[in-house]
Amino acid sequence: MRSSLQKFPLILLSLILFGEIDLVLAQNANGSGESRVVVPGQNRDATKTFSGPWGTISFREAIIEAPEWAISDGRWLANWQEGTVWRFQGNIPQFRQVLETARFSLSEIGVLTNPPTLRNFGTHLEIYPPENILLNIPRQSRGYLYSKLKTKGERDLYEVPIQLAPGGVSRISNSKTSISPDIVDLITQLTYTRRTGILYISDLHYIAGKAKSDEERLRIAQFISREPTGTATLSLDIPQEERSNLLSYWSARGKNTTAETILSSSLENPEITSLDLSHILPSLPKRLLNTYANQHSSIGIRHPNCYATALSFFEDELSPQLVETLQPDISNRYSPASRPWQFGDLVVILSSSGQWLHTCNYIAGEILFTKNGKNPERPWVIQTMDDVFASYLREDSVTVAFFRLRE
Repeated sequence: MRSSLQKFPLILLSLILFGEIDLVLAQNANGSGESRVVVPGQNRDATKTFSGPWGTISFREAIIEAPEWAISDGRWLANWQEGTVWRFQGNIPQFRQVLETARFSLSEIGVLTNPPTLRNFGTHLEIYPPENILLNIPRQSRGYLYSKLKTKGERDLYEVPIQLAPGGVSRISNSKTSISPDIVDLITQLTYTRRTGILYISDLHYIAGKAKSDEERLRIAQFISREPTGTATLSLDIPQEERSNLLSYWSARGKNTTAETILSSSLENPEITSLDLSHILPSLPKRLLNTYANQHSSIGIRHPNCYATALSFFEDELSPQLVETLQPDISNRYSPASRPWQFGDLVVILSSSGQWLHTCNYIAGEILFTKNGKNPERPWVIQTMDDVFASYLREDSVTVAFFRLRE
């Protein structure tokens, strides 16, 4: 299938960090299970405005964090007591070569490749890095080293690190947190990047060991789960002759009848000058927005992913078949889309080899409706294109294709 493609090289994905940051109240997909309320941050230039065939939208950034029930049995909270262990599938000379390439000093290499720091199990090495070395690894060196750490069986935090929100700790800490400033600084210090600039954290066992209580460890897990979302408001203060275009855009050629009904009645009421965008989303994204998946929305061991979300945008429920799909076939339902993009268009991010990395839905302006991953710790949110594309920039460039549901 041919597609409408757009290249987004690394240099173009500079983030626009804006907004007085709130932390929104999060629920699960059934509408229960609140998160903590966090007070607004201190930045002031909070609103972006997008105007087009959709009307005029004011978008205000907020930060959402996972509620306790979504992260309480997370993969690192359960076994943090084992401390920091690097596991390397190879021999000592190979590990030494990795350290040399990462520009460790000769003295550091000597410590890390000899007992008692290193244990050789024949099939793999286990390294227990001293605190002074662990804390002083340069960010680029940390990223290279950790990309080489692998283990057989269950994958650990070095092989599959936690990805932080674009902008990292400085962005998500604009909302108040109950973890200590020292812990926030430690998370910042241990954050690293890989080749494309995505921010990761792996040394959570070490960080958890510095927490004063299980309560603080839980708050750390919530803190690193934070990611941007937003509230969007549609202006209804428009001339009479523009109302039909507004209704046409949001009704999506009859696929979003809720919007048409609500907008029509709101436009007739002179006291209503704006409308929260959540009110005119289709029923499924309206219900899912700023919520987290739970066992009721999962199929077996699989949690709802981006494909199930995006391809069910105009449906009443998530399709069980799509929840289990790793890369769906859209050829029978969608056609390549061209500008101007329309409400509900499918946005697909592809690797250089054509592999689907992510899919989401176009709303208006630079706003997308997205679930960034199948992990239950990742919510359904609205985000800017910059944030979504930056989160999936795992190569020097990615390709973004737009598709439209057929009539």
